Amino acid sequence: MRMGFHWKPSYNVKRVLESVNDGQDTQVFKYASCPDCGAVVTQPDSDGGDHPISLELANVVLSDNHCKCTHCGSQLWTLIRKEQRPNP
Repeated sequence: MRMGFHWKPSYNVKRVLESVNDGQDTQVFKYASCPDCGAVVTQPDSDGGDHPISLELANVVLSDNHCKCTHCGSQLWTLIRKEQRPNP
């Protein structure tokens, strides 16, 4: 008997160069992005703004809930087959 479905988060990695130390240095940040439109996945913060989700946070947040892209509305998850148990 089938009891629901199995799914996993679906996102791409977007590398962004950002200036640090008053523009003297640059640092590479990796964020989760929508696989359809490429927009960076964001999460609301306490002061009403949105901030990008890092890869580590995306694994946690997107694994708990089915989410949609705020820019294009596409799903940030995909269906997968149930893992097969090896035969003894």
